[in-house]
This record gives sequence, structure tokens and C-alpha cells, in this order.
Amino acid sequence: MRIYNKNILVLYLYRLLNSITSCGIGITILIILIPGSMFSQTPHNLKIEELSFNVPEGNWTIKQEPDKKWEVIMYKEKTSIVKVVGYSIIKVNKDSLKIDFSNISNKEIADSVFHNEYRLLLNEAGQGNYEVLDTSISKKEIAEKEFYCFSFKTILHKKPLFNGENILYLYFPEDFTERHVYYKFLLNEYVADATLFITNDLETINPVLEKIKIDIKK
Repeated sequence: MRIYNKNILVLYLYRLLNSITSCGIGITILIILIPGSMFSQTPHNLKIEELSFNVPEGNWTIKQEPDKKWEVIMYKEKTSIVKVVGYSIIKVNKDSLKIDFSNISNKEIADSVFHNEYRLLLNEAGQGNYEVLDTSISKKEIAEKEFYCFSFKTILHKKPLFNGENILYLYFPEDFTERHVYYKFLLNEYVADATLFITNDLETINPVLEKIKIDIKK
């Protein structure tokens, strides 16, 4: 029985990078071509249903499709002079379990989700688009909240090569046993190989995780 949704965006991002390197315009143009709500200016705070969180500083492009109120995607280009050399992308979404999990711990649920994500990564990597390296599972405490984490590196097979560092956070709120709802926070960091002075930063997502608020109307 499936208890997870596909969340890793590497194959989609591979196609995204095709746009960046082929037309030189990058992520913003591609997003505009996709239906969804756009913000002319980056807001300081976002909300998906009952979950609210802060937006990191910087010039982020934010997209939320009208029929997917449970998720939002934020993009930010990395530029060197006038050339796009990489990007940061954060995806936040709400998920839920549809099975009896009374005897399943949060860690076991997280391990199951991460196992599925890893299987999907390997399946797509087998098509030759990218390599998956250095996977690891851990648990972190951020702003007094506990997160289960799946981190991995990727190399996108393009010219130039793109080196990726990625981490998926799972957060199970205190009322998880009542509502069966948990939240996913995915960060993808990519930069073109041999790029000087611009690097991947896995702390980009920290402002999002530090200010999580859940407002349940009763």
C-alpha cells in the first residue's frame, strides 16, 4: 500500500536546466509558461492551507497552481554577471497517510518515504540523465522542532555539468496522530561545474523551517 507521494524533482529540474542553458533566459521564463498564481514581488510569508512559513531573503519567483493549494514552489536563479549558472528551488507541500499507522513510528514512516524517494531517484538516474551520490538519512532539531532528513547529491549530465546538493525534510506535527497530516520541505541546490565564487548552500531553506506555524480552525 502506498503511503507517500512522489516529491523529488530531479528529472523535472533536468528539463528546467535545458531551458537555462539553451536559451540563456532561465527559470523565470519557464515558470511564466506554466499555469499558476504568480507574485510580482516576493512576499515575506506564505501559507498553504493551515501551514504558514517565512520566505528566505532574495528575489524568489513563487508559483502555486490554483488546483494545488496544498503545495507551493519557490525558485531563485544564481547568476554570474548576466549569465544563469544555477538555481535554488524550495518545494513545500502537505501530505497525509491513508492507512492504519497506530503501530508505526514517525521514524518508520519517514524511512518508508525516503526509501521510495531513493527508488524513484535510481529509476530516473537509470535513464542516464543524472547520477545519485552520497545519500544519507538523519534527524535534526531546528527551532525546537524535529525533522527527519534525506540528503543526496546529484550530477546532471549536461554541458556544462551541474552539481546538485539536495535535502528533503519531513515534519510530523504534534497532532499527527489525530489528523494523519505531515509536511514536506524539499531543497534543491544546483550550480554549473567550474563556476567560481557561487556555491550550493543547504542553509537556504532554514528561514522556512525556523518559522513554521500551523493554524487549525476548530
